[in-house]
Amino acid sequence: MVRGGRAGVACLRFLGAGSAFVTEPDCFQSNMLLEVPNGTVEGGLARLLIDCGGDARRSLAAQGLSQRDLEAVFISHLHGDHVGGLEWLGFTTYFDSTLTRPRLFIPACLEGPLWENCLRAAMEVLDHGKGDLTDFFEVKALDPGIPFSWRGLNLSLAPTQHLRAEDGSTMTSFGLRIPGPRLKAYFTSDSRFDPVALQGHYDWADIIFQDCETTEYRSNAHTHYGDLLTLPAGLRGRMWLYHYQSGPKPDCRADGFLGWVETGQVFDL
Repeated sequence: MVRGGRAGVACLRFLGAGSAFVTEPDCFQSNMLLEVPNGTVEGGLARLLIDCGGDARRSLAAQGLSQRDLEAVFISHLHGDHVGGLEWLGFTTYFDSTLTRPRLFIPACLEGPLWENCLRAAMEVLDHGKGDLTDFFEVKALDPGIPFSWRGLNLSLAPTQHLRAEDGSTMTSFGLRIPGPRLKAYFTSDSRFDPVALQGHYDWADIIFQDCETTEYRSNAHTHYGDLLTLPAGLRGRMWLYHYQSGPKPDCRADGFLGWVETGQVFDL
C-alpha cells in the first residue's frame, strides 16, 4: 500500500470510502480510480474511474483532479452514489471541445436503464437536437461472462446480489476482479452478505476491498460488519473495508482485518 501513484505499476486510488449518505467533509462516496502509466514519453497516468457518484467532482478536486484527467469510467450499478455524477461528467466533456468522450464501460443489462431511467430527462435535449448516451460517452457494453481490457489489464465482472425484495425482485451490482502486476484485487461493489456465492472471488484474490456497513441496524442491502466477523481469520486478513457510514467504527484491525480504507488512500497492485 502506498499513498501516491508510482510510475510502472497499477494503483487503486480511493476518491472516497463512505456510504451514499456520509456527511463528514473529508469522507466522500465510494468511488475510486484505477491508475496505470499512460505510456507517453512525458510519463503520467491513465485513469479509469470506478463509479461516478453525485460528489465525484468534489472528490476528484480533493485529489487535485478533474474530468480532464479521466480516460474512462466503469459503472457497477445504478444507485445515485455510483451514477449521480454522470450528468456532470457527460456535460462537462461534451461542451469542452478540447476533450473527447470518455469511454463508458457498463454491463450490457444496465445500458438502457442508465439512459432511460437516470439520465435522459436531463440530458436528451442538446444544442443539435435530441441526443442519447453516445453523444456523451463512447459506450462499451459488457458481457458479464467475458473479461474486458483497459490499458493492458484484463478486468472481469463479478456480479453480486445487492438487493432482494420480498416479492423476489433483485438488484445486481457488478464488482470487479483486477489482476494487477503484483496483486490480484477483488472489489466487491455494493453487496449483500453471501460468502458462499462470493467464495470463488475471495479465493482468487490476494487483496479484497469489501463493502461494509457500520450502522447498528442491518439494511440487508450491504454486508454488515457483524457478518464479516463470522468469516475465517485467513479471509479477514486479506480484507480492506470500505463503504461505511458516518460516525465511530469498530477497531477492525483488532478483529483481524487489514483496516478501514481512507479517502485518498492508494494501493499499489
